[in-house]
Amino acid sequence: SLSTLKAGLDLKEKLLENQRNFYKDALIQADKYPVKGYLFSEPDDKGRVNEFIRILLAHQIKVYNTTRDITKNGTVYKAGESFIAPLKQSEYRFTRSLFETIKDFTDSLFYDTSTWTLPLAFDLNYTALNVQKEIDGLTGQELLTSPVPTGKLESPDDPYAYLFGWNEYFSPKALYALQDAGISARVSTEKFFYSDENLKKAFSYGTIMIPASGQPYSGKDLYEIMEKTASDCGITIYGVKTGLTVEGLDLGSSRIPVLKKPRVAMIVGEGINSNDAGEIWHLLDARFKIPVTLINSSRFGTTDLDRYNVIIIAGSPDISSSAVDNLKSWNRKGGTLIGFESGNNWISRNKLAEIEFVPEVPDKRRDGVYLNRNADTQAQQIPGSIFETKLDLTHPLCFGYTRETLPVFKATELVAKKDASIYSNPVKYSDTPLLSGYCTKGNIERIKGAPMVSIHGSRIISIYDDTNFRAYWYGTNKIFLNAIFFGQILR
Repeated sequence: SLSTLKAGLDLKEKLLENQRNFYKDALIQADKYPVKGYLFSEPDDKGRVNEFIRILLAHQIKVYNTTRDITKNGTVYKAGESFIAPLKQSEYRFTRSLFETIKDFTDSLFYDTSTWTLPLAFDLNYTALNVQKEIDGLTGQELLTSPVPTGKLESPDDPYAYLFGWNEYFSPKALYALQDAGISARVSTEKFFYSDENLKKAFSYGTIMIPASGQPYSGKDLYEIMEKTASDCGITIYGVKTGLTVEGLDLGSSRIPVLKKPRVAMIVGEGINSNDAGEIWHLLDARFKIPVTLINSSRFGTTDLDRYNVIIIAGSPDISSSAVDNLKSWNRKGGTLIGFESGNNWISRNKLAEIEFVPEVPDKRRDGVYLNRNADTQAQQIPGSIFETKLDLTHPLCFGYTRETLPVFKATELVAKKDASIYSNPVKYSDTPLLSGYCTKGNIERIKGAPMVSIHGSRIISIYDDTNFRAYWYGTNKIFLNAIFFGQILR
């Protein structure tokens, strides 16, 4: 360390000149590159797009508001809801690397993941702009700080019920906060349209309903709790005057079932993937304020499972056969079991669910050099690439999504076959799945049409890939949270 500091001091002028030339050259390179900037938006989820902007600004990438509406590739980017990151700026190289997709590589071995396309990680609408004049005419005021979603309550003084959509990123945080306060909540399994003199709005699958009656709080007290929850979570909550709607189900329908508050436990310790467990713990505890009990695998056999209604397995815990039997009994009594990545191998081996896996593609080369055996094996792996999936938006595990495609991060060769029930594979890889990153043709063939999520029986949920990768894959977090909140209503 001391020699590095001394060398840096001795080479100070040369290093500073190199840095200066790096940023000067960036502007020249930006002029030569055919893409001039990137346009992005996510009007249905301000929490997600605001966090995306926060990350860009933290790295000194310039972002601007748009001044007018523009349609690109069938998507309308509206002024006030859309943003531009031009490439002609000092951080040209970094901006380009965050936005561009890549599928062609000169090498097939990777130190880390093979792609870092950030707007795909956030599941944003985005497109490249190739004409500088188009950017000049669109570019408005520069953002100096990330927008903060302002939550609000829009309600009459004495509503029949409160409603909020599941599309916003922090809606799960709001729901858990209300449930933790003892407030009863329901979820709509169908769409409906509400209309009165103050509110005319379409509500989609996953809309949360809080009845005003039958709660531990009433009148002004409940109103103030809803107001504070909306503000704390940056979402809009609507109060409605009646349970009757003009289209779709009414608010008293049995198709708006009651939700139990999740009581979550996760097995940790020997045999568990610590990266997966750590990402899950961070997501729930730090970001959504949902407590999760960490049960060491060595103590799982003596744990009272009835204290929990959701248990997560993110690996292969070493637990006794009697503990496995207890887990099966707990699941039959109504508990939701979530298998995460390699946890599904364990679920299959212990016969909690019938899961078949697609065999890996063997290396067909007839000759090889012994020295290269590790490199040859690595070349057949998926180092961390981005794939397209198709969603069943009517399924509870897809509530809150508004588009039928979703980018997913995959860094394992684990590929499952579809569950036997045609209604139990709500997230499947598309027929042309690779969006960005490295993947062999053999693995692409294995992945095509395979499930990314499956349900076995009623409440065993398999999530085969990492929905929470390194705390920056915001776009797929909702799949995991839906399993926690809505696994209980699966039939």
